[in-house]
Formats: sequence, structure tokens, C-alpha cells
Amino acid sequence: MRPSNTLPLDHDILDQILTFCPTFGTLQAAILTSKTFYRVFQTHPKSITSEVTYNVLGPAFPSAIRVVRYPYADRLTSNVAPAIMATACPETNVPTIITAEEQKLLQENHRVVTELEDIYSLMNKDEKSKTSTLTAEESHRFRRAMYRLMLYCKIFAAERYAAEVKRLDDGDVVFQKIQQQRIAVLSEYPTDELLEFFSATRFLFDIFNHWSDEFLSEVYMNTGPHGAFRAWSASPEDDLGFSFAGLSEANPFFYDWETETDNFYGPLTEIWKMRNAAEPEDDSLPSSWILDSVNSTEYVCSQCGASGELYTETNWSLFRILPYNLLKPNLQGNYTRDLYSLGIDLENRHVLGSLITELFTMRTEEFRGWQTTDLYCDACLIKFLGEHVWRWLLKRKIADGWSPRTNCPKGCDCKKQSITSAVTCNVLGPAFPSALRVIRYPYTDYSTSRTDPTVMATACPETNIPTIVTAEEQKTLQENSRVVSQLEDFYSLMNKDRTSKISVLTATESHRFRRAMYRVMFFCKIFAPDRYAVEIEGLDEGDVVFHRIRQQRVAVLNEYPTDELLEFFSGTRFLSAIFERWSDQFRNDVYMSTGPHGALRAWSAGPYEDLFSFHEDSDQSPFYFDFDSECGYLSGPLTNIWRKRKIAPPEDEAPASNWILDSVNGADDTCSKCGTPGDLYTEANWSRFQAWIPGLLKGSLKRNLTLNVYSATFHLTENRDLIGPFFMELFAIRTQEFETWQTTDLYCYDCLRKFVEEHMWRWLLQREIEDGWSPPQNCPKGWSCGKQRYNRRHAEAENASSFPHLCDPIELQSVPKKKANPAGANKREKQKETHSDADAGKARPPARRSGRERVAVNYKV
Repeated sequence: MRPSNTLPLDHDILDQILTFCPTFGTLQAAILTSKTFYRVFQTHPKSITSEVTYNVLGPAFPSAIRVVRYPYADRLTSNVAPAIMATACPETNVPTIITAEEQKLLQENHRVVTELEDIYSLMNKDEKSKTSTLTAEESHRFRRAMYRLMLYCKIFAAERYAAEVKRLDDGDVVFQKIQQQRIAVLSEYPTDELLEFFSATRFLFDIFNHWSDEFLSEVYMNTGPHGAFRAWSASPEDDLGFSFAGLSEANPFFYDWETETDNFYGPLTEIWKMRNAAEPEDDSLPSSWILDSVNSTEYVCSQCGASGELYTETNWSLFRILPYNLLKPNLQGNYTRDLYSLGIDLENRHVLGSLITELFTMRTEEFRGWQTTDLYCDACLIKFLGEHVWRWLLKRKIADGWSPRTNCPKGCDCKKQSITSAVTCNVLGPAFPSALRVIRYPYTDYSTSRTDPTVMATACPETNIPTIVTAEEQKTLQENSRVVSQLEDFYSLMNKDRTSKISVLTATESHRFRRAMYRVMFFCKIFAPDRYAVEIEGLDEGDVVFHRIRQQRVAVLNEYPTDELLEFFSGTRFLSAIFERWSDQFRNDVYMSTGPHGALRAWSAGPYEDLFSFHEDSDQSPFYFDFDSECGYLSGPLTNIWRKRKIAPPEDEAPASNWILDSVNGADDTCSKCGTPGDLYTEANWSRFQAWIPGLLKGSLKRNLTLNVYSATFHLTENRDLIGPFFMELFAIRTQEFETWQTTDLYCYDCLRKFVEEHMWRWLLQREIEDGWSPPQNCPKGWSCGKQRYNRRHAEAENASSFPHLCDPIELQSVPKKKANPAGANKREKQKETHSDADAGKARPPARRSGRERVAVNYKV
């Protein structure tokens, strides 16, 4: 009997069987298995292919098919109308037949999206599973968002606009047209699905951020899901498909510096505004609007019970600290142990994961119970790695042929391997790694904006402690230490204890402060304006040079952990407070570029020219302050790092004591006279008194036409350290009303100002008498007399020797009544008084006395 080539099933049933094929490969195999299957497929090819496509892609297949069907070639330039571009090939147009080429593209895109879903699940849903644990609904949201991102990146691929965006400017018409196209394309989606799209962009950005710096991540985002997957797989930078040579991350096609939005968030921001919808936070988690629940919220560290970001063998690759930063402290400084020479790519997250797993096979008795399948917080995992990385290093070096010599009795605790100069260590204290980097950094090798930011940031790390410090280096170290020590005294006086001119910081507080100061010093030496003079002369905010320099700044500061960056921020607040004492806010960022050395000169009343010798409009250069983003020389890079690390930025007006001091002496002190808390003054910190001393004469004396108080007190405005001795003199002549006031007491600003106003005119009178002046008859109204402000003859008095008003008001019975003024005189006198009052607040040159020329006595400590 001849075998039958037909199946004993109805064709409709066979048709249904074929529609349940999970992949195109399965469908192909079924068709080739039987002629009956083949004939059924040929009868209904469109419907069967459509169903299998749905099986492959799931409910996201309308979005996936649009990616391969969109008519990109018809819409190559910015001249296409946004509405036409947005509505072409809508997702509602489900294709009736799918070609073999389209099947191939769909399967490749599906593979990328599936891999990314596994990564997304690992990073956001469940760190214990390397395969996706998303629910069906969560998976649908994620995949739909990924396909829409893929479409968006293909429509607005930079190489398709290469001719137009090569020299694109923020204000360019082309750029505006492209932005309108982007807004139109995204506006087709409802708000809830746009929020899913936003979450997906946060996820891709996190992948690129693991692998690159923040600014380049804005560029790499344009490669979409395919680029993100290649970045995760540790493919080299050139593999990301940047064939549009010459385009820069400074180009607004990628990032609009005016609005601080890129080609994703810029259009989304406009859509939120048009729809009156709340704009999601910049640091929103990628899990927002896609996941209904997160499994890892219930997990805690297996060793200490801490919650939050946890690590296990499935996600070692997400660990952010490189093992060669986890050697025992003194081994880190051993100059002969260059871990970079091992030839192992620890920058590759997958290699890092394998290394951590290998360390668990070498665990010591103390860690015998620790398993790779357990969960660990940052602190516990760092502890484990710190105890095992050096053992792994020894094993590696022996395997590479190294023959160990006789061990040092002190082993990894030996301090001789760190530095041979005990003197240098004593001078610098625990901050000496930061201090040494200031003098050892190869500045001449990284002098322009063309240097790669990562190379600049990692050169001469603080862990590379030199074995020998030369005499010249010791000299520079001691000079820098002198500057930092003096600044610590000022910092302590301003922030720790207002009663001591010598630092009372604890050892830990002093370490934090000094480390921050050396790092600020280092930053200001790398980015010293004179090293970039040729490039920044005519620099504009949109210039490529400026953006490259900004990348370098971010990269350099990004090497420090967050807690030490907050100490750095506090250090900058302290320096800024010094410059603000004698400069305006806009110049402050210019002066900040002079660093701790400039701040010390400013405190010591160093001349302006000594601090800054650059071009006159320097404060207008974005090298110091970007007026568009309102970010300064140091605040700009820090702002970008806070955003990158998803932490709340410190307040602009945060006290300089934050993150450096553990406590403040006298934090609860109040004014000894009125009980006011807050900023208080005593003899140790008179120099901090912020009032303009020449303006503290009492009553109408400050507007006297003949008093030349400025010439007698100009030294107090030039050198604020002289304010202390001046106040001591005032206390020496205090009146009976102030007899109980002591220099060691605490005073608020208002009370101290009141004291100075009550005694400064007496001090001036005493100085003039000591200088040989014979006072004339006093005016009965004394310092309160209003006529001295506009009537020079009255102000000078009969003997024209000035100062008849340096006295308390006295009512004299013998004073004759004034004669009535001729008609109109009162009006003229009032007009004079009005004009005089209006001019009183203006700066005017010292008045020349009508008699002999008086010379102010030099006042010295």
C-alpha cells in the first residue's frame, strides 16, 4: 500500500496549527515537513504569516513592523512637513504580507529587544535573575517603548542629516525644523505610552553611562537600542555606528545647551507643556511607568541587613568600583605594583564579574560562609573584595612567572613601601596623596581641550604614591601646605569656633578639609585659564572647545566618591565666601579659578591684579560662567555629576561647614545683649564684620560736608585684619552706657553696629585732637544737626577748622532764636537739603578742608 501524502485533518485545523508556530523558523520547518502543510500555507500565506509575526513579536508587533516598514528614504531632510513624517506608515496599518527580508529584520530587532529586556529586568526588576521576570503586561510596555525608540532613532539618525547638521547652530532654522519633526513624531502617542517611552530612554541612558561619560552618552543615545546592546556587550566605541565623522557632542542635533535637553527630552518637554501634563523628574527611575512591581524591594543584604542596591553573582557586572582601588591602603601606594600591567580588561564589566566570582573561590576562613548566590550591599562587598584582591594579585603574579622574595614581616601593613620621606608625610598628614598629585600631575601633557577626558581624569591617580620625593617637590609641598594650613585656620574661625584664630578642627575634620583644598588646588591647576589662553580668547557657549573643556572638568571630578565630592563642594563654598568679601558675584567665578592660593591672597587683601591678569571681559567668558545654564567654573561640573549619579544637589547657599565638620562649637550661642542667635562676633573674628566702616558715623555726621572720615579709616577697607585693633580701641574709650560690654563677649551684627556708631565719632574726635586740632565751639545739636549736611559755612563753623559737630546734642538756653529767613530762603534751604540727601549715598572724593590740609595718621597693628 502506497503511503499517503495527506494528513487526516481538515485544512482549517492545519491552518490553525500553522498560526501557532512560535517563530518563523518553526513555520518554515512545518511547511517543509508535509506537502499538505505547504498547500495550506500557500492558500492563506498572509494570515498565517501575520499570526506567526504576532507570536514572535507579541502585542508589540504593530510598533515593531513600523520600524521595518517606515519609508525612511522618502524623508531624508528637514524640509519634510512634520505632520507627514509623523503619520507615515501608522501602527494601525498591520501588513497583509511580510517578505523574507522583513522577517529577517524583524527577527534581528526582536533578538536585540529580548536581550535588552533581560538586562532591564536584571537592573530594575529582580537582580537575582539574568532572564526577564517581567509580567506579560510589563513586557508589552517595555517592548513597545523599545521599538518606538528604535523607530525614532532611525528616523532622526544623524548620518541621514549629515549635510545639514555638520555645522548646525542652536538658533539655526534647520535645527528648529528638526525639532518640530521630532515633536510631531512623538505627539502621535498618548501620554501614558509617552511616559513608558521616557522610562525606556532612562534605561538606555543608564547603559551608556556605565560605559561612557554623561556628555557622550547624549550622543550615543542616538544609536538607540542596537547601540545600547553593543555598549552593554562591551563593544568598542567605534562599533556604535558613528559614521558621521566630524559631528560633535556639542552639536545641538544631539544636545541643546540652551534648554539643557537632548533630542529625546527636548521634544518630550514641549509635549508635556502642550498637554498641560506634569513633567517627569530628570532622575526618574527606569522602572517608572513600565513596571507594576519590583521584586528586589523585599531583598536585604545577607550580612548586615541593609536594603537598597544589592549585588549577587547575576549582577556582579553592575558593581561600580574597580578592584584595583580595593587593595589594602599601603599596597595602593606601592609604586612597583602597577596593576595596569596585568593585561586584564577590568573596565569590561563582564570580566569584572568573572573576577569577583574567582575571588569567592579564594575566600579566607573569615568569609567561609559567604556564597556567590547571597545578596551583598556596597559596604559588605567592598569589605570582601578588599580582603581578597591582594591575594588574587599575588596568585596572578606567581602564575605569570614571578618568584616571590622573602616577605616583609609587616606585609601589606608596611609603610616603607608607600613613601621614603617621613618628613613629607608628617607635613602633609593623611591628605598627602591628594597633595602629591597636585605637584606630580603631568600638566604639560594635558594642556588643551583636545585631550580625552578619561585620560585626563585618570592620569597620576592619588593611589600612585611616589617612593622618592625630591628636594624641589618637598619645597612645593611645604608651600602648598602653608597655604592650606592658613586657610584651615580661617575656615575654623568662620565655621567651627568664632573664638579661636587657630584651627580647632578634629583630626578627621582637618583631613576632610585639607583633602578638599588640595583637590580644588589640583582642579584649578589643570584648568588654569592661562593654559587654555589661545583657545578661550573668543570662546562662545556653543563652541566645541568649551564643551570639550566642560567634559574634561566633569571627568576629573567624577573620579571622587560622592561623600568626598560633597566635601569638595563645601570647600568651594568656603573659598567663594572669601572672594565674596571683596568682589561681586559675577567676578567670583573668575577669582575661583585662582584656587586656594588666590583665596589666601584675597583674605590677606592682595591686590586685584595679583589675582587675575586675564582679559578685561573675563567674567563674560563661558570658561568661568555659563550664563545659559547658570553654572560656574566649579558648580557646573558638580551639577552634572549630581544629575549623573541621581542624587539631590546641595543647596547653593549650603553652609561651608556641611560635610566637613561633625560639630560646631557654640552652635547654640546667642548675642550677649539681645539674645539673637546666628552670626555672632567677638574679638577673635572682628575682621568678619561686613559693614563699610566709613559709613558708621552717627546720625548726620556721615553726611557732613567737611568731615573726611574716609581718609582716617581707608586702611580698614584695604585690610580687614586691621578692623580688630580698631574695635579694640573703641572698647578702650567706651562710654558709661556700654561699660559692661567686653571684647570677649558675643555680639550680633545690630548690637555691634550700634556700639561702633556710638563710639566711632568719639574715636575720630580723639584722633584729631591728638593730631593737634583745637575744636571750636560745639553746635548745640551735635551729631544730630541736619544743617551740617548742606550748609558748608555752618559745618565749618566760625574758625573754619571743621568738626564742630563731634559731640552729643546739647540744649543751650542761651542760644538765640534764629531770625526769619527772607522770602523764599526756606524753600531754597529745603531744596539744598533735598539734593544733599540724594547725593549722600553716592561715593564722592574726600572733601578738602578749608584750612590746613589734614593727613590721616597711619594705623598699624
